[in-house]
Parts: sequence; structure tokens; C-alpha cells
Amino acid sequence: MRIGQGPKIVAVIWGDRLLELARAAKEGGAQVLEVRADLFEKVNLADLKKRLKEIKRKVKLPIIATVRRRDEGGGRRYTERQRLHIFRSLMPMVDAVDIELRSGKIIGEVMREAKRRRRLVLVSYHNLEKTPPNSILKDIACRAKQIGADMVKIATLAKNRQDVARLLSFTYQCPHKPLVTISLGRVGSISRIIAPLFGSRLTYGCVEAPAAPGQLDVLHLKEKLEKICVT
Repeated sequence: MRIGQGPKIVAVIWGDRLLELARAAKEGGAQVLEVRADLFEKVNLADLKKRLKEIKRKVKLPIIATVRRRDEGGGRRYTERQRLHIFRSLMPMVDAVDIELRSGKIIGEVMREAKRRRRLVLVSYHNLEKTPPNSILKDIACRAKQIGADMVKIATLAKNRQDVARLLSFTYQCPHKPLVTISLGRVGSISRIIAPLFGSRLTYGCVEAPAAPGQLDVLHLKEKLEKICVT
């Protein structure tokens, strides 16, 4: 199963109970796992690699690895050199990586390593303050594709329903596909259900605690998506 063929439900997981959460995510309807290395209290890379191998063997779902930047919603504050080391270490055990477009110092190296290993690359942009104008969103998607993104992901805070509607319209009209879009925040929660109708390839849910504002649990997300016939 290719991550890029959507729409698919992605379960965001992290922590010491990684295998348990991965199994619960699959039972709840997730088709892809995203492992957030930045949300671990402390990353033991040797142990994490073993657990990722175990998940691949026992759960058999594609895995996206990311080390989210702090200014884009990440947990721990890592230097770019530390983030690069984590990405490189986890790359052999995963199917894809998600790296922010604003990771100027390391994005080229991460992408080259991913391409060498034939891993899918999501180039992402997260704005926790607002939904920028469409001209800026289009520029973000264009730049991500120009540097070699296999998939572009844009997640922005929705302050009102107009922000949600505008991002959905942008998703439908944007020529830079495949694309993932999310309206963050309480008012934006609906986008996680209906964005796939407008062409968003992935939608993200949680197993227990949400990893982003407005994130729904995987089971609830699956039930809602089934009602509108997009899974």
C-alpha cells in the first residue's frame, strides 16, 4: 500500500507504548502511522529503531517519521543537527519522512537521503497563528514541489469558517498535487473529515491525546469519513 494513494487516515503516535498504540490505531481504522520523534520525553534511537522494526513486522502499516520543529508545533527543541541525525537514523525503518519547508539548513540533506533510500518525502508547512492568503499558500506548495517534494502538506490555524472554506477551495484548485491540507483549531476540526472530498490525500487522527489542535481520534474520524464515502 502506497502512502500517496489516498485519502488515508494517519494515526499520530509517540512514547513508550508505541507498539500498543500502533495496534490500537490499526484496529481503529488507521491506514498509516506517523511517529513523532519530537514528542518523546527522551529519544533513545537504538530502542526506537527496534520498536519501529517490530511495528513493521507485527502491525504492517506504512510509517511516516517526523521530528517537528518547535516553531511549527513540535514538542522538544532540537538543533537542526540533532534533527538531521534523528531523520537519518530512522530513515531505514520507515516508509516516508515529513520535513518542514522552513528547514533550510537540513532539508536538502534529508531529501537526498530519502531519495537514495526510495522513501517518500512530505514537505510540510505549519502555521499556528493564521491561514495565510491564497497567494502565499500557492507559493508554499510551488516551492515544496520545486525542491522535490513527493507530497505537500499545509496545516494552518483557522480563526473562522471562512478560513476553513478558503483552504478547502485552495485544496481543490491547487495544481501542485498530491496535496494534504488541514485547518487547525476547534473551528477547523471539520476539515479533517471533509478535506479529502476536496482532494487532500491524508487526514490525521490520534489514538489517545491529540498531537495538534482540533485533531480527532482515529475511530471517530473513520466513522465520519465512512458516512461521506471517502474511505
